[in-house]
Amino acid sequence: CSMENAASLECGGLEVEVAQRAFLACAQAGRLDDMLALASRLPELVRSTDPVNRWTALHVAARNSDVRMLGALISLGAEVESRDAMFRSALHFAARADGIPTRSRVASGTAAGSSGAVRDGGDGGDGGDGGAVSGGEGGGEDGREDSREDVGLSGGGGGLSAPSPSTASRAQAMLACLRALLKAGARVTARDQFGFTALHHASQAGHAAAIEFLLSLNSSMRLARAPIEAETNAEERPLHLAAAGAHNGAIRCLLEHGAHPCKTNYLGQTPLHLAVAVGDQAAAVAAVNLLCQRQWKVDVNAAAADGRTPLHDAAAAGHTAIVRALLRAPNTTRLRGGRAVDVYLVDRSGCTAAQIARANGFEDVAEVVEAHAQGEREREARAEREKADALVQGMRQVRLNAAEQRRARATASHGSMSVVHEGMDEAGEEESEEAREGGTEQEIEDEMDYAMGDGMGDGMEEGMEGQAEVRQM
Repeated sequence: CSMENAASLECGGLEVEVAQRAFLACAQAGRLDDMLALASRLPELVRSTDPVNRWTALHVAARNSDVRMLGALISLGAEVESRDAMFRSALHFAARADGIPTRSRVASGTAAGSSGAVRDGGDGGDGGDGGAVSGGEGGGEDGREDSREDVGLSGGGGGLSAPSPSTASRAQAMLACLRALLKAGARVTARDQFGFTALHHASQAGHAAAIEFLLSLNSSMRLARAPIEAETNAEERPLHLAAAGAHNGAIRCLLEHGAHPCKTNYLGQTPLHLAVAVGDQAAAVAAVNLLCQRQWKVDVNAAAADGRTPLHDAAAAGHTAIVRALLRAPNTTRLRGGRAVDVYLVDRSGCTAAQIARANGFEDVAEVVEAHAQGEREREARAEREKADALVQGMRQVRLNAAEQRRARATASHGSMSVVHEGMDEAGEEESEEAREGGTEQEIEDEMDYAMGDGMGDGMEEGMEGQAEVRQM
């Protein structure tokens, strides 16, 4: 059968257009046997797409984390890089993994169980199956989701039976789908029409296991790992999307892999701005506390394009718990060191966080911010007083130390003078002893002078007298 005239031709008694919808419905419901039966009769169904959202059966299986279905489709020749109406591949769907296999059977009131009629159940753009196989004589007329007992077990036996339970968890199945698609040639860097990669989809859905897997491909599968700082069309990185959903496991995983916590989107918003916008939910408060930990060095005073800090946004929305979390958070920017959130910063309109809160009718939030500001002023004044007291005490201690040193030097000098006097007394006693024994030093010197001077003079006089006597003779 030709796909071009699928609406008019029949192949084995089953219209091709109807078979396409039935094929996608089987993929959505997890009916592998029925899908394989249809594929054996019309092999081109494996690559067929929904006429509205352009989904293939591979997209549906990846979205539902149906490993068996996905593996069978790949083995039948499904195109792993096929794109839907929003240019999303099966890898994007596998990373998001937000589909739930249905057990519904939508039938018209006049459908017969033996005919296996199919009625269009919508385009499936928001998670629908894009059509469903009727339950034959057991088909319901209300179009509601049937219970496990109703589906395929009652009626004429023409309905969809419940899929067999999987022994693996959803996270394990999701990782298995990602691994199978990558082995089949899917590109981890592929983007949809919004600039989302598979890592963006996993981050927005909060799948920490998928994030860890995609960021470890270089070691686990020897493939290039997902780009952690890839930007969407709105200049948002995976961390922005994880923070916007308050997915704390995803936030921590991205931060531990080196995601920059202060990058901004096209509005100048950091991931902290987006986490604050979630509200006073427990997960959002935990996300704010996580992002503000010292080890990530987040600037809690970072201003967006409108001049608003995260505190401005929280105060403007009346998020009391978020405001308290921000007021407790440290700020450890590299240039300014550690300091707390600045409650006096103003936005482009010249308003502080407290003024914005009061203008929006959140008086309690304004009081919280102002009480924190008053406490900060008191702490600063107390710190200044303590600093001045410490300075005075230090000067006193310096003076005391100097006085102690002077006293020590004086004591040492007095001791040395006493030693000198004692030495002089001892020397005098020794000289007295010598004088008593052999005369005084003066007598000794007189004798030496006589020997050197007077003695030599007498000798010279006697010599001259002798010479005179010789001349007379």
